[in-house]
Amino acid sequence: MPSKQNIPAKSQEHRKRKKAERKNLTDTFVRNSKAGALRIDVKDEHCRGFTLRISTNGTKSFAYMGRDFAGKTRTVTIGRYPDVSVKEAREAAFEIRRGLKDPKQAYAATTPSNCSSEITVKQLVEECEPILCGRGKKIWAPRGKKSDRSTARMVIECVFHELLGRPAISLTSEEVTKVVHAYVPKSGKATANGQASRALSYLRTVFNWASGRGKEFKKLGACRAERLDLADLYEIADPAELDPKITGKRERLLSPKEMQRVLPHLILGDLGEGGLLDVDLRPIAMRFILLTLSRRSEVEVLTWEQIDLETRTWTREVKAKEEIKTVTHPLSDAAVALIVTLPGFRNRRPGKLVFPNRAGGVLGNWDRACDVIKAQSETKDWHRHDLRRSAATILSKFGVSEAIVDTLLSHNNAFSSGNTSAAASAYILLSTQMNGLPDPLRDAVNLLAAILQKLENREIG
Repeated sequence: MPSKQNIPAKSQEHRKRKKAERKNLTDTFVRNSKAGALRIDVKDEHCRGFTLRISTNGTKSFAYMGRDFAGKTRTVTIGRYPDVSVKEAREAAFEIRRGLKDPKQAYAATTPSNCSSEITVKQLVEECEPILCGRGKKIWAPRGKKSDRSTARMVIECVFHELLGRPAISLTSEEVTKVVHAYVPKSGKATANGQASRALSYLRTVFNWASGRGKEFKKLGACRAERLDLADLYEIADPAELDPKITGKRERLLSPKEMQRVLPHLILGDLGEGGLLDVDLRPIAMRFILLTLSRRSEVEVLTWEQIDLETRTWTREVKAKEEIKTVTHPLSDAAVALIVTLPGFRNRRPGKLVFPNRAGGVLGNWDRACDVIKAQSETKDWHRHDLRRSAATILSKFGVSEAIVDTLLSHNNAFSSGNTSAAASAYILLSTQMNGLPDPLRDAVNLLAAILQKLENREIG
């Protein structure tokens, strides 16, 4: 029999973990437990198989370690402490133990697609996608009938393609950091353009769901049934915030000459590729952004029930800073005329998108559409969000007050600065609700539409 000195180091470490004593696992005990030179496993004396695991860096997590119906040893990760309380983890351990004793449940829980130690990043994203979509997160909805992938999944797969085949539990924050900060978009641009930042944000959501982290996923039932002990991606800095070439606010505006060149191309485009639509709605959607001073994200999810043609208004949810609020803004005559010419107007239904892609899903590939319009109009270096900024600047140049412009932009509090009365917002809201009163917001959007028409006709500029 080999002496202890001849036993490999890993085997010695394995034996030391197996000799862990049983304790009454309580929040006080777990909170006060310290890390050691080797990983520590502490068994619960009340629930067989329920185990506290303390890594050498002090990370504490819960797992179920026991045998299934066939006598095979299984280790199922439950989640990290304190994201998962002792009570929640013990309840989960009871359920896991009960499931492993059932041949059907045990088989389903340990097949390669579900086994904690085997599930890949790609499989985890695919598992999480329909759940987030079902909770109303439209960025996780399929992009159309010809593609079952959501925008969020596509962005993750684009940026993290080299990590998709890796087991999710083996991935470290350092490895993710290395990939996200080394990412260079297909355009070849060396600076962060938002793609890496969005991919990191979407992957964080997946990892939080699978781990049961954060307020949204912390409770049992809101997260993955079998929680995984995954890296905390909130440790990773946003690459866009660290980009030294991104300084201050973007101030790009389209000049009158550029606007004259661009406007004739913001119309229904011809795709000629079949599908539900034979037209490209991205160019005309950009005209709608220009007419309404709205954000691209708001136009992407615009549905027909948000538009009231009788009052000529658009009611939607907007995000200003950390606040989500509902706003109702008037539509100019030009914006209404644009809407009624859309291919989907005749068969409009609640829930259907006003500006869908040709398969009926959310519009995408905006950069490609912008590039085509730039080439056609012989302009360059502008972004679709610059249309919104340019529209706001036009109104300001023609004497519309800062408060009115900020209201149309749906900023957090349009009346918190400037020389405006505290009651101004109430009067403006009242005027939009009562016939016969002046409506400065409607006047402003109609003025904007008239100016854009004159620019397109080359009557000014």
